[in-house]
Amino acid sequence: MKDSLASASGWYEDTRWRIARHVTLALVGVFFLSTLREGHSWGDDFAQYLRHADNIANRASYSETGYIYNPQNAIVGPEAYPPGLPAALAPVAAIFGANLSAYKVACVFYFLIALLVAARLFAADLSALNGWICLAIVGFTPAYWEVKDGIASEHLFLPLWYAALLVADDWYRRQRVFGSQTLHGILLGGLIFLACATRSVGVVLLPAVFVCEVLIARRATRVGVIALSSAVALLLAQRLVLPASGAGYLEQLRGTTLSSLLANAWADTTSFSLIWQNGHWSGVRRIAGAAFALLGAFGFLRANLPRPTPLGVAAAGYFAVIVIWPSADGLRMILPLLPAFVFYLLLGIQSLTSVAIVAFRSAKERRFAERKPTTQFAFAGSLGLLVFSLASFGAAYSVADFGPIPTGVETPAARDLFDFVRNHTRSDDVCLFFKPRALALYTGRRSSAYPLGTDELEFWRYAKSIGATIIIVRTDAADLAGEDQTSEMLAPFPSRDLEEVFANSQFRVYRWTPPATDVRKMAVQAVEFAAN
Repeated sequence: MKDSLASASGWYEDTRWRIARHVTLALVGVFFLSTLREGHSWGDDFAQYLRHADNIANRASYSETGYIYNPQNAIVGPEAYPPGLPAALAPVAAIFGANLSAYKVACVFYFLIALLVAARLFAADLSALNGWICLAIVGFTPAYWEVKDGIASEHLFLPLWYAALLVADDWYRRQRVFGSQTLHGILLGGLIFLACATRSVGVVLLPAVFVCEVLIARRATRVGVIALSSAVALLLAQRLVLPASGAGYLEQLRGTTLSSLLANAWADTTSFSLIWQNGHWSGVRRIAGAAFALLGAFGFLRANLPRPTPLGVAAAGYFAVIVIWPSADGLRMILPLLPAFVFYLLLGIQSLTSVAIVAFRSAKERRFAERKPTTQFAFAGSLGLLVFSLASFGAAYSVADFGPIPTGVETPAARDLFDFVRNHTRSDDVCLFFKPRALALYTGRRSSAYPLGTDELEFWRYAKSIGATIIIVRTDAADLAGEDQTSEMLAPFPSRDLEEVFANSQFRVYRWTPPATDVRKMAVQAVEFAAN
């Protein structure tokens, strides 16, 4: 009878928390969808993804996006992106065309799936209460709310990343399989491939599985061998079918220096505190972030010592890669790690209270503590974290901008520019612009980015090498110097061969007719003209 009552109580408890998780997930979805903003920022990764998606939907050449890759400014983006996100967005492109809101809805849907999958992964180590708190914090943090209006690969990468880790965790820690070991290995390999096909950094899952084979299984398992073999085979097939996919990423590593490594390590480490941004008091966020980082580190060590977990191995590998990467874009780079950080933070609270109770109570009380180690203290700590988080989120949203995005590709000035280029330039014109992929998407003109630096000779040499005839510059660059790395390039190099054909409050368009003279001579003429 007692066993039946205990079983019924456990079922009721599980059902109650399951309902709480689903209600919270629904609230996150409603909040995100009801606050989608019009427009899109100037970050033009989205433009290349949409062109790829449109090409898939219309069975056109995948790599024909109109973007001319500039190896002298490789940080803008690769020749072609991996096909994961474009393939997922292709049905949206086929039905809704260039409707940005439709793509944003799809990205919110991917994020909600990620929350479900991550909650399932964390459930084995967190109490039901802490599992719900983790879902609430990750779901409502402004860190994800702010990026919901950007069409980016992170949205799809999140569910694939955590799904792969969930399948790996089921095998390496719990010896559970989906169907059979062979089928489980194929499933894991397929998820690893999809993660890599969405973001190239997903490749860290391959060595993560190998490390799990060595340190967790301590032998070559059928699941691990099949997973690695199938993932590598699929990646090779992708490379053969789409050789340009991801090309150009390695060239970005040329900019890696010791100073960039240190800057990235600092930016990526401190950006975890942005989960608790409040819009008012950055000092409170930083202090709390430092304390949470210590608790999170404690939780990470407790979970991964003496034997690591698939999540711990993959998270460490991912963090190492983004530190090496030359682009110091702290928050965006660590977005896939934020759920894991909150998980380790809550695990740290659970573990620390357990250790404290066992250490400071008498032997008799210690026996009780071992049976129920986190009942009161852990509850208070977790509840305190939830209250602090919701207070921070409320403060941040109280000053958040819920209106149309004030800058970017759908401002009146940008639309006027795109209309002019689309309607008053030749179809074979080649353009130089600071956001070439956006220009190519909205105008249908082949476009490239400026070379980095302010060397006039190099500028004109590159312009001539790609056959550039249209040069577009920003007249408001002086006010936006911190917005883009190429801001110092956004003033026209004077030349007698430039004809201004369009101007508005933010942009000027020049038609360039290069003479047959030597490029070096043109640069000298440009400098002389500027001096006069």
